[in-house]
Amino acid sequence: EGPMTTEYRVTFAWADDPATVEDHAERVADAFAAAVPEHGPAVGANLRTGNLEVTFAIDAESGPIDDLTARASRVFASGTAASGLYPQADEIRIVRVEVVAVDAERRERALQPA
Repeated sequence: EGPMTTEYRVTFAWADDPATVEDHAERVADAFAAAVPEHGPAVGANLRTGNLEVTFAIDAESGPIDDLTARASRVFASGTAASGLYPQADEIRIVRVEVVAVDAERRERALQPA
């Protein structure tokens, strides 16, 4: 039996302009869906604070955390670059990053018909 694969949900939240966050959320959602559809990206916006966030899935084998975070960073960079809103990666002010392992049992329950 090979290494165990785990699904992780990764969320990046970053500061944007409250005046344009709703439009930016749509552009970012379209960009992530086109650039990295295999990761099932979901984009949200906080209209009050102007923060945007994207959550997506990464399957990773047990191993160094560096591998997981590097892959997550590449997915995030691909989606944000595709949006055309952030020509320079250092223009993005990250306010939160969260990585959560999704256990197989919870995944199976989520897939069961109601």
